[in-house]
Amino acid sequence: MSSIATLLALLLINGIVTSSLAETYDCTIEKDGEKEICVFRNVEYFKNTTHIAFSSPGPTKPENVAFKDSNMVAIPPNFLLTFGNDLKFLIVENCMLQTVTITKNMEVLYAKNNYIEKVLMSRNTQCDNLKELDLSSNRLGNAGNITNCKHLITLNLSGNEDIWEDETVDLSLFESMIQLRDLNLAGTGLFYIVNSKNIGLPSLQTIDLSKNDILPVDFNIEIFYPFPALETLKLNDNGMTSIDYAFLLNIKTLKSVYLNGNSFPCLKIKVMRDFLQAHNIATPTDRHSNCQQNAREIEGMCCTGPMPTSIPRPSSPSVPSETVSTGTPTSKPRPTLPSGVPGESDATPDDRTNNDANENGTSHHWIIAVVLIVIVVAAGAAGVCWYKKRQRS
Repeated sequence: MSSIATLLALLLINGIVTSSLAETYDCTIEKDGEKEICVFRNVEYFKNTTHIAFSSPGPTKPENVAFKDSNMVAIPPNFLLTFGNDLKFLIVENCMLQTVTITKNMEVLYAKNNYIEKVLMSRNTQCDNLKELDLSSNRLGNAGNITNCKHLITLNLSGNEDIWEDETVDLSLFESMIQLRDLNLAGTGLFYIVNSKNIGLPSLQTIDLSKNDILPVDFNIEIFYPFPALETLKLNDNGMTSIDYAFLLNIKTLKSVYLNGNSFPCLKIKVMRDFLQAHNIATPTDRHSNCQQNAREIEGMCCTGPMPTSIPRPSSPSVPSETVSTGTPTSKPRPTLPSGVPGESDATPDDRTNNDANENGTSHHWIIAVVLIVIVVAAGAAGVCWYKKRQRS
């Protein structure tokens, strides 16, 4: 009995000593608008860190938590054990994280500006309650289990430059996210965008593809046709030299397209913008274009090639609109510009029509002039003959 009592006493003493040595972080309640957030500051957590604890004021566990001015390789396990089940809103920005964990009841996770390579799910949860996820400016190697978060409304993956294999994103990856409204893929190293299953996300309103290196020769506007709610398309800062802008009219819900920061021909920019705006598609810029590599600028947009002396007002083009009921585009000719004009792939059908009309008008003028000359010469010859006959008589 004495040995058992001694062992229990040693365990109790060890527990007391361990508890006294553990570093405890207490949060302070701070206001963020109408939201009260439990803020932990200056938390240090590394792979070899032990004896760390977390506490909060009040009898109930906080639902909204933020880590600020902290340095952590991951969200500490003791924190997840203490607060994980109640956690709904978590901010862990600029914390040096290498992994981040989504807990069962989490609704919002802001984890930008870290070194996150992997997203973990706590206790095999499927992020069923997650509505907003910001993982921008991290080091994700793939989209992984993020695409299983079916109830996301906002997803920001911008700034993860190595997330796509072969610099290609397949929009079909997001087919289960039927509530997704805002998808941000800016600055993710994209060259190619495909929609292999021709999916249509029913709630998607904004897609940001800016700050990539999209190749215009392989860029097909038809991939966006199946999105029945798409209002904003951001294609700015891609270095694109052309775009088949007439086909944007087939995205019936489109309200604005961002095109600044590209390298369109100067001769086409005003025509392109006037055409889109005439069809109620705005062409805003979210910042002033930086034209360091392109010495020219028109309408707030960088451009290349000769500057126009005067640009005719564009007429309404007959835009191809043959689509099946599912929104799948049928085969149609690509619009092209008249011969000799820079940027041939960004023509509208009326460019050709107007050009042909001008050429035909010029031809008609020459024909009329020749006919008049023939008539005058014939009349003169007839007059001379009549005069000679009269003199003989």
